[in-house]
Amino acid sequence: MGPEIKGEFTIISSFVQLSVLVLGFNTSYSIVYFLSRNRLNSNDTIKTVGLFNLFLSAIFICIVLLLNYLNLLSFLLPVKLNLYIFALLIAFFTLSLFTNSLSALHQSKKNFLFINKVNIYTAFVSLFFIASLSLIEMNETYKLVFCLVFLILPFLIKIPSFYIKSDLKLIKASLINKRKRKLFFGFGMLAYFANIFQFLNYRIDYWFIEGYYNLKELGYYALSSNLTSLLFVLPTTIAGIFFTYVSANTSSTNENYQKICRMLFFILTIIVLVLYFIASPLINSLYGNEFDNAVMPFKILIFSVPVFGITAFFASVISGKGKAKDNLMASGIGLIATLVFDLILIPKYGIIGAAYATLTSYMATSLYVFYIFDKISPLSFKSFFVLKRADIIEIKQLIYDKLKSR
Repeated sequence: MGPEIKGEFTIISSFVQLSVLVLGFNTSYSIVYFLSRNRLNSNDTIKTVGLFNLFLSAIFICIVLLLNYLNLLSFLLPVKLNLYIFALLIAFFTLSLFTNSLSALHQSKKNFLFINKVNIYTAFVSLFFIASLSLIEMNETYKLVFCLVFLILPFLIKIPSFYIKSDLKLIKASLINKRKRKLFFGFGMLAYFANIFQFLNYRIDYWFIEGYYNLKELGYYALSSNLTSLLFVLPTTIAGIFFTYVSANTSSTNENYQKICRMLFFILTIIVLVLYFIASPLINSLYGNEFDNAVMPFKILIFSVPVFGITAFFASVISGKGKAKDNLMASGIGLIATLVFDLILIPKYGIIGAAYATLTSYMATSLYVFYIFDKISPLSFKSFFVLKRADIIEIKQLIYDKLKSR
């Protein structure tokens, strides 16, 4: 898959992801919060959300058709809408909604190991598949459609896996009543806007790059951004675990929280340093020399991983304590920083400027989240970052035990 096709693929998937965020009203957040506290019945909740998801899919279809009729869809999608693309957009949107809902159900039940296995497996299969496309001779249009088809396949793995494991009985389930529906959908509104801001913070530079340059440059930048996103899987997963436990008021020792963060920050820092020095041969071997221009943006973006990765943990604790307004503010600060620095740096420096703008935005968001966490937490801020001697001994012992078991 060449850089230009990668750029088209990125814009299309970003459009659907943004649509899911805007239309989805962050029901996943409410599912985790209410079910982890046993305030709603899981069967009734998932049935209600499922019907709501189908309603949203119908709205999405109408929006796409309307935008296409008014000749406005081209501002959001770089390809001409045909029956294949239209069907794939609907499938991607609908399956995303249902996957998010079922994943949130398992998160509320603390089935984290199962969720992680499914997510990591599908993420690496997708990465391998996209890399292998560069070796296949295929018409560019067919290659784009093939990419979008495969984008849907992970959902077809996740949804059956999540549903079978959930042991839901939806046929006999009832819809949650009007009063509880109002509480359920109203609860996630602050986090809803925070997630939209954060998504734009992650992805709005894609549209700037396409507008100022071309899809080929976007393809280079999207690859570096997607590879960096893989490094956020671990901290984001841990953050979700913390949110569930804090929401449920489950007693867990603060020392364990601090130890996990210290080790995670240390591990991510080591990974980033290693990747910085092997970035060029790694990208060239996986994707070919035609993606060599993605190396420098990747080297810049990965330095956001240790700090911003830990930020996900602090933000989850803040949300779990019912202070979603502060996370909304943090996301808003990050979005403003992204817009300002994108407008300053992208026209002159291209994808390198976009990488520095994103790095600056992530740091601005992190600083505000750290400030809020330091205000509401009695714990020492330093204790979440600086390894203790006991941590190093524990890491050495863990490595020794793993080697010995082999």
